Order: sequence, then C-alpha cells, then structure tokens
Amino acid sequence: MPNCPLARLRRAARALAFLLAGLGLLGAPVAARADSTVKPVPVQLHVMSQCPYALGAEASITEVVAKLGPSVALKVDYIGEVGEAGALASMHGPDEVKGDIAQLCAHKHTPRWLEFLACQNRNVDEVATNWEACAAEVRAPVERLRACIDGEEGRTLAAESFRRSDAREADGSPTFFIAGRRYEAGRKPNELGRAICAAMSVPKPAACGEFPMPPRVHVALLGDARCEECDDDRLERVLRRIVGNPSIQRFDYATPEGKRLFTALGPAAPKLPLATFDVTLDADPEALAVLRSRLTTQGTFRILDAGGGWNPICADPGGCSNPRCKGVLACRPLTPRRLEVFVMSHCPYCVRGLASMREVLAHFRAAGAPIDFRVQFIGSGDATTGLRSMHGDPEIAEDLREICAAKAYAANQKFLDYVWCRNRDLESAAWRACATPVTGIDPGALASCSEGPEGKRLLAASFAYAEELGIRASPTWLVNGRHRFSGLDAETIKTEYCKHNPGPGCAATLSDAIPEN
Repeated sequence: MPNCPLARLRRAARALAFLLAGLGLLGAPVAARADSTVKPVPVQLHVMSQCPYALGAEASITEVVAKLGPSVALKVDYIGEVGEAGALASMHGPDEVKGDIAQLCAHKHTPRWLEFLACQNRNVDEVATNWEACAAEVRAPVERLRACIDGEEGRTLAAESFRRSDAREADGSPTFFIAGRRYEAGRKPNELGRAICAAMSVPKPAACGEFPMPPRVHVALLGDARCEECDDDRLERVLRRIVGNPSIQRFDYATPEGKRLFTALGPAAPKLPLATFDVTLDADPEALAVLRSRLTTQGTFRILDAGGGWNPICADPGGCSNPRCKGVLACRPLTPRRLEVFVMSHCPYCVRGLASMREVLAHFRAAGAPIDFRVQFIGSGDATTGLRSMHGDPEIAEDLREICAAKAYAANQKFLDYVWCRNRDLESAAWRACATPVTGIDPGALASCSEGPEGKRLLAASFAYAEELGIRASPTWLVNGRHRFSGLDAETIKTEYCKHNPGPGCAATLSDAIPEN
C-alpha cells in the first residue's frame, strides 16, 4: 500500500480530530445517540493503526455512527501477521503493532474507544506511546488499559484480530464489510450511510434520511476480452468509489456495440480499458473534481483515460500494420524459449527475483531445454544527455557494469555469476570483488566498457527498449517477446514461462519461497 508524506498524515489526523469534535463525539459516548428499535447492522472495518488511508475511513464511519447510533454494530480489526512463537508484525513496523494493541485494548475496556482512537490519530506517528495521555483525556481506565497493553491480553487480542483479518482476506487498509459482505464502493459518509441503511430491516431509523442518494451518473465502461492484462473489474471498482450513484454499462470491443463506441471516440481514444461519461457527470461535482484531470471531450463523450495499455486495433486481423501498433506486444516478433526480465539493479525485489533464476535456469538446463534468458534495465535519458534511474548514480554505475557483463559473458548466462555476487552487497562500492578468477569476469574489460561510450550506448538502448514496451515496474518479466507477468519465486516464473513454452521441465514443481538473495 502506498504511503502519504508525513505532512499529509498529520493534516489528515487533525482533520479527523476536528470532525469528531464537531460531531460532539469528544465528550459523550457515541452509543448515547439511540434508536434501539432497529436491529443493528454489523460493520467490520479492517485497518492498520498507522495507515494514513485508514484515517478517512475512520472519520467517515464515525460520522455515520454518530447519526445512526446503536443501529450500527461497529467493530475494528487490524491487519498484521502472526509468526512463529506468536511473533506479531505489521506493515509499518513494531510501533504500529503497539498502536494496534492499544486500540484493541481500548475497544474492549472502554465504551469511549472511538474517542480514544481519535485522540491517538491526532499524531499517528506516536500511537505506540500516546495511549496513556489519550486514556486520561477520554477518561478511560488507565490502569486497566496498561495491564492489557503491557500484558499477554493485548498480544492475544492483536493475534486474534490479525487472524480475523487474514480469514476475511482483508489485506488492504482500510477494508469494510457491511452486514457480512465486502463493501467496495465509496467511503464518504453519505455512501457508507446509504449502504448501512440499505442493509437494515424495516422500519429504518429516521436518520437514514440524512444520507440522500446523489443524482444518477451514466457510465460506459469499454474493455476487450482478448486482453489478458486488462483489469476491467478493477476499473469498475474504482469508479464505484469515486462516483456517488453510478449506472455502469459494460461493453466489449469484440461486439458490434463495443466497436461502434470505440470508433465514435475517435483516433485520440485512450487505450483500454476506458470509461466514458455523458453530461450527467456534472450532477456529481465531487466525482467530477477527482476525474477532471484525466478527462478529454469528444463530441458528447467525456472520456476517462484510466491508464490502460491495450490498443484493440492491434489485435484485429491485419492490425499490426497500423502505425499506432508499433511496439505493441501482440505485434512483436515471437521468440520462443526467451525470457527477459526488466530491472533496476538496486531494486530489492529484482535481487530476489534474480536469485530465483538460479533454480529456474538450472532446472530447465537439466531438462535439456535451456532458456534464452536476458536482463534488461529500466531508466531514462540517453548516452548524450545523461542516463538516469530511480536509485541515482550508484544504480546507473551498476547497471552499466551488469549490461557490459551481459554482453561480454552471454554464453551460458555466465554474466549472472557477477550479478549474483554483486546482489549480495549492492551498497558496497567494491564491485571488483565480484570480477575475479572465481567468477571468471575480467575487471579490466568490465571497467573499460562500463566507464566508456560502449556501456552508455548499451544501457541507453536497454532503457529505450523498456520504454517502447511501456515497462516501468521493476521487476517485469517478458516471455517470448510478447507476454508480461510479475513474480519473484521460481515456481511462478516457471509456470508463466511454461504457459507459452510447454515441454520438458514444465511438469515439475519448483520452490514457491522467495529467496533473500
């Protein structure tokens, strides 16, 4: 999950605290706002206590609970891992685990736990230590909380909570379940309130009227069933979170209706999947504000560029002759038994993926079906204006050495002996320790190439190749010059390779563990 800058975290925390204060929740238990005639709707929220995205969800559901009172049975669980001997871990580290424990203990031992959570969220960086001040502020039983947080009870609550999140496959923070069903639409208070009220039996509380249905927005979503990488479902989920009341109609390019829609969008239509709107989008100003920067207008259509990478014309008969299809994977020459990986040399995930290739290459070599394996690099610039990469000059220097090694020692993938050696300690500048008689790499030849024009030319060409294919994620694998996939373990790499290269070695099962190096 992405993280926001610290300043954004603090602004969000202050906004949440301000909202709770405005709702009158910092001083009176939420449960005091009652309509006990309605059976409460169970709402489960799964979060991480230091996740910035959880703050907005907590603010929204708190506003809903303030209006619906005991008509909502809210429970918060936390996302983490329970390791060997009960060791607890969470994405943002040990302090987050301590914050999870503090909030779970508050949930159990005080009816003012939402106030406690709001207090902690005023500084999410300190959730491991600000619990005592927050307990005093909301008049919670400090000593009872201390015994829970510092004792076995708190660790047990956290382990049970982590397991509940895992059992529900709630691995993203925040994740909502309403009335037992995963909720994937918008997280604004009105949207959550409407969903909860929709799950209620009748008669519904009068407060449900405070969550009005926004105007209907017509959306046409265009995809192509021929595209294996297109995630039309994900685009629909995103749109349902942004647009308050969408009416979504899906089209497939392969159908006459879908092809007519794509043609009507004109030659500047973005790649698939995409979405179009009509004038009804104006009735949802919040959605329009979010989408505006990615919208273009063509006649009566407002076209959303969702960042898709599939040009359906190129998959049509004879489509590869279209100038727009240059560089499209489906139009590239097919090169059987070739596997390429696109990396940044200092990317830790690349290090682990390349480590898995030891097993993969050895396995297929032993099966009598060696893989034509090549390493490409991700970056920008050229040999004249300069070369740039995410991890700076040290990464460029290592890219240069590795691509020079790949050219000089391509036979039997000998260059990987150097790469695997360097990947044990990329932070060290002592690269010559990996160019020795043991690895069979000549340090003088490597220096001459990597520090001269040849290395720059080779790396610039590799950068341009990755850019032509639209590959920017590290690592990305490419099979037979056409088929992309992601993965780090040997079994995943073998499986994806064998989808397009069936034969010797494919029936075996390789390791699904991801090596450190």
